Amino acid sequence: MGGRKGLVAFNTELGNYKIKKNPDFEYNNGDMAEFFCPICHQNLAAFDVDVHLAKVILQEQSGKNYEILFSSIAGEHCTYKVLDGSVKETFGEDNAHYINHFGEEPRY
Repeated sequence: MGGRKGLVAFNTELGNYKIKKNPDFEYNNGDMAEFFCPICHQNLAAFDVDVHLAKVILQEQSGKNYEILFSSIAGEHCTYKVLDGSVKETFGEDNAHYINHFGEEPRY
């Protein structure tokens, strides 16, 4: 995104791609973003899977910890809920873009 920085708040519901941001922080669909933790500033890129994906951990009340991977490309709607390296759920109309990175057959 050209070195611009801004705070983006994602919806906690997986598959809901509505965000909140400062109206002065502008970007275009197709722009690649780098995501960082706002607390520890760690880069959230999922380099081990694909440079176009970011990763956070979802800790459920059941005690399970899921990796949530999502596209870093503005306007690309794909999210993966992963447990022990296996995709448990996919979200978004673009979810077929990276599914083969998880050992699954490409979807056409």
